[in-house]
Formats: sequence, structure tokens, C-alpha cells
Amino acid sequence: MKRMAPGLLLSWLAVLLVVTFGAKTRLSSSDKLGKQLVMAKFANLTRLARGRSALLARAASKEFQALGTKGFCGDASSRESTARQFQFISCAEARNFCSQDAACVAFACTDTHNVSVLYTTTGCTEDCGQVAWIKDPRLITTTITDSSQPTFNDADCYVIALTTTTTTLTYTTTTTTTTLTTTSTSMSTSTTSTSTTTTSTTTTTTTT
Repeated sequence: MKRMAPGLLLSWLAVLLVVTFGAKTRLSSSDKLGKQLVMAKFANLTRLARGRSALLARAASKEFQALGTKGFCGDASSRESTARQFQFISCAEARNFCSQDAACVAFACTDTHNVSVLYTTTGCTEDCGQVAWIKDPRLITTTITDSSQPTFNDADCYVIALTTTTTTLTYTTTTTTTTLTTTSTSMSTSTTSTSTTTTSTTTTTTTT
């Protein structure tokens, strides 16, 4: 058997060590990166879950009132041409999302199909340049249906409740009446006349 030169043997050993150490290093780095990705994904999912729970649990800062019968929200001309976005969320979630969005003035939703439309400029996907409803929700006056979108035929429309505060100032006028009472004192002077009656008694003495 032919013996390998010591120098060549050392070179092969060095190469083997480098390859082995490098493979372990790469494997270790790969494992570390994989763990980091898994941890980051888990943390992100946890954060999303907590945020979703907090959003649903948070008290709504807006009040909404049901409008019309069934379908999309519409205006007096039976149109829905306004800034909006669609989401696959329930009515409860749509209410909470809309209540936390300052630009959201109304929403239509159907739990049957778990889909909602939010009338807002935030995350807008349709007619984003039409903002009349956003500026004045009173333009939303009815509900409409669209034969091309039968999913919303059983939807309910909810519009932000506009609260008008009327301040009534009551002025109270106090009238003070001063009554002067004059008491007249009548002084009666009584004159008492004393009549002195003098009775003369005559005594007659008879001498026998």
C-alpha cells in the first residue's frame, strides 16, 4: 500500500476539518435562522390575535343605526358610488372596525356570507375619489340591491348616528314686589263725666 506524504496528509486533514466545521457552522446558522423565523412568525400571530381580541372587546366609540330594509347602503338616487372597501368579516367585526376608523361613516354586512362593505376612505378599494358620504353621512338615506352582487341581497345597512346637541338657555327673571303697609292708629279720647249727686237728708226731731 502506497503511503501518503505527511504534507499531503496534513492538507487533506485541513480540508476535511474546514469542510466539516463549515458544514456544522452552516447547519447551525440555518437552524438558528429557522428558529428565529418560527419565533418571529409565532410572535406576529400572537400579536395579531391579541390585537383582534382587543379590537373586538373594546367599546365602540361610535353609535350606528339600522337604515332601510336589505342590501347595500344607498343615497336618494339609489346609488352607492362612494369610497368603500370590502372585507370578509362578520357584522360584529365590521361594526368594531368601523367604530375605530375615523373616516368610516357606514357599513353593510351579511353574516350569512360573512362579508361586509365599509364606507370609508381608509384602505379604499372602490370609488375612492367619491367622498360626499364621508363628508356628510346624511346623504345615506336608503338601501339598494344589485343583481350583479346577490351576496348582499340580505345585508343590513348601518349608518353612523349623528347626535345633535341643542342647548336651551333658560333665563329666570325675578320680580321683587315691595308692599308698603300703612297702619293708621286711631286714638279715641273718652271723656268720662262724673256726676256727683248730693242727697240731702232732713231729719225731723219731734219733742213731746
